Amino acid sequence: MSALYERSQLTQVMISSAPATAETMEKAEYLRLDCTIKEVQFTAGQKQDI
Repeated sequence: MSALYERSQLTQVMISSAPATAETMEKAEYLRLDCTIKEVQFTAGQKQDI
């Protein structure tokens, strides 16, 4: 039986104000998630309409 929720440790989701590359990640300006998106849905690649 699989769990409904999976615990993720040390996972960081960051949204930058401009496109960021591996070289510019240190200098990029990151936005707060609570004012960037209203609802977060992570489906791990699964379709919801099935």
